[in-house]
Amino acid sequence: MNLKHVRRVLLGIAALIMHGARGDFTGWMDQISDSLVFSSSTAWWQLQIGGLIDIEALYLDQHPPGLIFAKEEVFFNPRLTLFLDAFAGNNVCAFAKIRADRGLDPGYRENDLRIDEYFVRWTDSTERFALQVGKFATIFGSWAGRHDSWENAFINHPLPYENVTIILDQGAPPNASDWLALRDRNDNKKKWIPVIWGPVYTAGASGSMAFGDFLAEVSFTQAALSSRPPAWEDLNWARPTWTGRLQYSPRPSLALGVSGSTGPYLLEAARDQLPVGSVLEDFKQKTLGWDVSWARGHWQIWNEWIFSAFDVPNVGDVDSLAYYVEGRYKWSPRFFSGFRWGQQIFSEIEDTAGAIQRWDRGIWKIDTSLVWRIDHHVQLKGQYSFSDQNGELEVGQQFAAVQITLKF
Repeated sequence: MNLKHVRRVLLGIAALIMHGARGDFTGWMDQISDSLVFSSSTAWWQLQIGGLIDIEALYLDQHPPGLIFAKEEVFFNPRLTLFLDAFAGNNVCAFAKIRADRGLDPGYRENDLRIDEYFVRWTDSTERFALQVGKFATIFGSWAGRHDSWENAFINHPLPYENVTIILDQGAPPNASDWLALRDRNDNKKKWIPVIWGPVYTAGASGSMAFGDFLAEVSFTQAALSSRPPAWEDLNWARPTWTGRLQYSPRPSLALGVSGSTGPYLLEAARDQLPVGSVLEDFKQKTLGWDVSWARGHWQIWNEWIFSAFDVPNVGDVDSLAYYVEGRYKWSPRFFSGFRWGQQIFSEIEDTAGAIQRWDRGIWKIDTSLVWRIDHHVQLKGQYSFSDQNGELEVGQQFAAVQITLKF
């Protein structure tokens, strides 16, 4: 579908936000939000429509970093997100997230209209048990639960959720040496994958149980954590993946979590390149994670450590350790700043000549941001990032972006 007109409309809305509408802009937006709530006379069912309008401008230094597919040095990235929440009685709810943009990741497609999430959830009367069926963000770790543009202090993902490695999901390397040679090329994002591809909107079912200060969750989905967006739409269940998480929250300001996930990661295109006697299901991604969130006064801190192992055809088992530490400081109720440090290191393997090498280039990245929440409908955000990768090849050392968000 051609969505070029969306860009022009969103630019007009941005001008309206920045220069103000006639009368009380905030009151006008409140009226719009109130008009998007529908319910029965007895309030047994209710439907609420909300959304976000994001307008971003990205500056890209050298080859685009992370999960950015744009080719221009300055990339304009508008996005419309609609949220549909429906409730029936006290136990059943449904949710859908619809987006129109230039791809889930900037530049992935020129014009895109899709449903990222849709699910139905049942919760028992004690609110301790819940079951969910549909398509939803991963339960692994803590970042996916706060990744939308209004909640996220940054414009891009933490390093473990976007750093593209030389792991192939659509082919098999002939040997270790040929595979290691990929480290000296620019990221081939059409064939290579990160440890976790952003929020990972995969289809399946999940269940959760709360007991005391603990919350246990488990999900069964049709694609691995590292799978790319087209794989999230493939419902043939050739790559079943189990993911679980246990969270301990002794008080509201502190949460500790552990996560795990396992499942095949290779796509159908790799089948003809596998070693004789192998099948796609033999090659799995296994991931373990630890996360903590803490808040006190003006500070909020998040930290995740993610260990992931891949069984690579004709190479063997390889693994990496990635982590990030993110801090947010509120200078005032409407103004806050963010800082994030991320790093990924890789294990050593033996090439065909017997030499020991790390299977990918280690990388670190610093992200900084400033956020001004003008009111409860409008937010302005700016970000600057710098990264450094081992070796002579540097991929997108500098990244800068501005974003304006309208919430309704």
